[in-house]
Amino acid sequence: MGELLDKLAKEQDNLLMGEIAALLHDVGKCHNDFISRQLGRSNSYDYEMIMTPSKAIKLNSDQIDIFNVNTTVRDWVINYLPRLFMWNDENTLARVRVICELVPSRPPTTNPREVRKFVSLAEVQKDLTAMSDNQDRVLLGKIMGATALYDLWQNKGPGLYTENNDIEASLIKQPVKLLEENYSLGEILLLFHGQFMPFKKILTDCTIWLASPSSHKQLYALYLLNRSHGVAHVDKRKGKRPQKAFITTPFGSTKSLIQEMGDTDLTSIAKAIPFAQISKRESLMKYLETHFQFALGDTSLPFNEVTLWDWSWSVAALYKSAVAKYHFDPLPTWPEVVSDLTWRTLRVTVDILGMLEKAHHLSDVIGIKESLDSRLKSVKQLIEEEYPLGNEIYRDTTGIYFTFPSLGKELNKAILAELKPLIIERMTGNGSFPEYAPVVDVSELWFEDNDRGWSPAMARKLLAIPQNQSQATIEWNELAQHINIQTLWPQHKKNTEQAEICPVCQLRPISPKTRAVPYRIRRCGACENTRRGSVSDWKKGEMRETIWLDEIADKNDRVALIVGRFHLDHWLSGDMVATLAATVPENGTMTPKEPSPARLQRIWRTTEAFWQGRSQGFAEQYPESAANFRCQRWLCTIDNWNEQASHDEEGDVWDGSLNGIPLSLFHLYGNTFVTISNLALLKIDDISILDTLPRQLRIRRGNGAWHDGTMAHVELIPSHTSTSPALPLRHYQPTRTLLTTPDQFLALVPGEDALTIAKQIAQAYGNEFGKVRSRLPMDLSLIYFHRKMPLYAVMDAARRFVSDPQPTEEKWTVRDGHVKGAMPIQFTNGFCWNISTVFDDGRDDNFYPDDNFYPYVALADGSRPSGKRYFILNQGKPDEITYTHVSELGGNDAIIVAPSHFSYLWLDNSTRRYSIGAPEEGAAFSTQHVPLEEIEWHIDAWNRLVQAKMTNTTLHGVIQLLLEKRATWNNDAIFKDFAQDVLTRPGLSSLGITIEDVMTGRFFRCFDLYHRVMKVKLA
Repeated sequence: MGELLDKLAKEQDNLLMGEIAALLHDVGKCHNDFISRQLGRSNSYDYEMIMTPSKAIKLNSDQIDIFNVNTTVRDWVINYLPRLFMWNDENTLARVRVICELVPSRPPTTNPREVRKFVSLAEVQKDLTAMSDNQDRVLLGKIMGATALYDLWQNKGPGLYTENNDIEASLIKQPVKLLEENYSLGEILLLFHGQFMPFKKILTDCTIWLASPSSHKQLYALYLLNRSHGVAHVDKRKGKRPQKAFITTPFGSTKSLIQEMGDTDLTSIAKAIPFAQISKRESLMKYLETHFQFALGDTSLPFNEVTLWDWSWSVAALYKSAVAKYHFDPLPTWPEVVSDLTWRTLRVTVDILGMLEKAHHLSDVIGIKESLDSRLKSVKQLIEEEYPLGNEIYRDTTGIYFTFPSLGKELNKAILAELKPLIIERMTGNGSFPEYAPVVDVSELWFEDNDRGWSPAMARKLLAIPQNQSQATIEWNELAQHINIQTLWPQHKKNTEQAEICPVCQLRPISPKTRAVPYRIRRCGACENTRRGSVSDWKKGEMRETIWLDEIADKNDRVALIVGRFHLDHWLSGDMVATLAATVPENGTMTPKEPSPARLQRIWRTTEAFWQGRSQGFAEQYPESAANFRCQRWLCTIDNWNEQASHDEEGDVWDGSLNGIPLSLFHLYGNTFVTISNLALLKIDDISILDTLPRQLRIRRGNGAWHDGTMAHVELIPSHTSTSPALPLRHYQPTRTLLTTPDQFLALVPGEDALTIAKQIAQAYGNEFGKVRSRLPMDLSLIYFHRKMPLYAVMDAARRFVSDPQPTEEKWTVRDGHVKGAMPIQFTNGFCWNISTVFDDGRDDNFYPDDNFYPYVALADGSRPSGKRYFILNQGKPDEITYTHVSELGGNDAIIVAPSHFSYLWLDNSTRRYSIGAPEEGAAFSTQHVPLEEIEWHIDAWNRLVQAKMTNTTLHGVIQLLLEKRATWNNDAIFKDFAQDVLTRPGLSSLGITIEDVMTGRFFRCFDLYHRVMKVKLA
């Protein structure tokens, strides 16, 4: 620990309590009555009234009664204000009278609520300049504070916890000390709204004091919370109030309807927050993240996309770094603090894909991924808890990113000098895993522009630029490798003794324990421990998805790696946020949404949740069922097994064959094994059939010698067994999700199911991102390979697919005859988009308000729409572009599309991966970067071929004929006429295959995918 970081460590508890205060600053919005009020059904609830003011401020009841008297404002200030703040000395009372005389006279009033108007008029600020004595300025500040306290009692209705004595007591008893000021948690939550907000305009003119009987405070802690709240904030423009409250994604898809006292009881969520265990940060964060996603900061359209969790987390991240800053820098005066508050981004760069690429087996990949996740979690704990500098604001395959205090150059350098070794130690395990060493750096300053809000230029500094820097670090192989070879290769007893290098990490020597076993499964001790961690979790039944490629492989022994990618660059930079309307566009104008931290966080969390949802969908595709023979395992014992005891180690994978059919086994103990293969390969659908068959088994460990035995006993793994320690392994899911980051998705699935799963992903993309699909492209790639293919080649192929740059924009033309307002939209390239123009949550309650904010497309060729709903970006500039509502599109209209792509590759040998991204010269047709919409076409076209009962021989002959003539006539007009003639022949004319399908190559790709890659036969 260094001297600078030691300051934060000593204030750890207070800083974390300040973070909790920021997380809960808008907790009053998590209430059913808040929703009712937002919908105009009730005015009785005040979300700012977190708790009873008299309890938080700790004033006596007789002091509260002061406000019930009828008097003039001047009399109230002179006669009752001193009693409220216990000003008993004559000198102070005299000063109060002098201050009141400086304020221009106003009509007397008998309504104490006029006190707030009394101190908030512009003349008061003018009077401040005439007060040379600082004591007078302080006294006026106290008067202002008193009027705000009065407002707290004159609320319009009960608050969230005002009727819950236990929660109020917990909030009052929880102390928080921030910047040398003592508060209770309840006091911060209450005064943030009631005391501070009315004085934003006069903060630069007067030092505001909160004067209570117990203490005097300068409100630095509240001011920083207010500023963090403002920087993170979503738009505050007046939106459209819908009839019902619902949550959308930042891309316009309706996720859920908020029902008052219905499906989601927000009040119960808020009242169940574990305040009694509030110091347990991890459990509290988990609760808030899980439940605050059902609440909103704003229910009006189109600002109902940022959930209360995204909103609260962004404020907390900014607030923690803002408070941490002033543990190193001196507190400024009020005028300076307004312009001084800025932030940086801390990036910890790690090449996650590069680490996964080193693995040879699936268990290695899983072990490395879990090890990296554990180490990044430790870094997160270091930054967020041990030395509270900021919070995580983004994570992908390039590393993890945090908010960071905006310190001066030298101080920033000094803190990084202390912090970097700690981060590197957490990532490398104190040097044991030097391959995990990250690059640690901070960004340039970023902040909110008080005049313009959040511009894309500022948003780029928040995430886009740091992420691009990390990407460049990885691409240029500039990750620091803190390697001490002497510690990795210790001296052996004999200098002549040699060791082989580990094939996984390619750094350490293989473990002495593995030198006598077949080379195929040798690893160093560190990599073996990493691998065995995942195997141990599998044995405990903690993994529904399998960790064995043999179980994922289909009946042809083929596996597919699904590689998904969102091109988020222009969204993280804030550029594309400008295409989201904050007001209804009309006649070329609209107000765009702002790329605020809360909105950017909501954007990447939405894409991350999309990939996580695809992984969760695998469980529905492969349910646990006694009838699902393909997803079951056998427990078996082997007799007459002559393997040497010295090689009889538990936890090893054995290759085997049962009656000549491949069967992989996992060694549990003794002569007991469990199958880890796709049992469908055995060509039987019932275990009882084995009773009528021979059970000759051949097994070997790695690539060692074969040994013969007999499978003596076979049974489905029972749910509970007394013969083994723990075997909840009867069912499994033949998939393995490897990665679900906001921009990337990796999952292993059976080869025969990959195209169907890809279709489901493409359909989900259309449903959830359809309104912005022209400007948020998604790529899907399928890498097919034999189960024995080394995984490092497969992972390298995946890296090559995801390294493609942003796709080049294309011009798509609406098919002639399309009627405006009609859905779906047909394009001349043969594809179809069905874009929703309403907010539909999927419920049958006829709640479908029009969406005038999201479903817009860019017009090509500088054309202008005929309807009213359009807007022009960068008007008058060279990059001017017009966006129109999709319902305004008509026949022959051309739009600009950033296309989504589909690719596939049959990795029949490890060198085939080098063809990815290379020019496909001489190829009969392309298998890379074809339109994503083609996936559904392939499945539909093949189904038509099956229904037509066409034979493989006939189809193969047609394909070969077309390919030969295409090569001869170079795809010109002569070939087009010939292909048209072929497609009209008997047996082909009814298939719906068009000349465009042949000319674009998708007809050939369909046959290639099914026939060569998936080995599917028509008959």
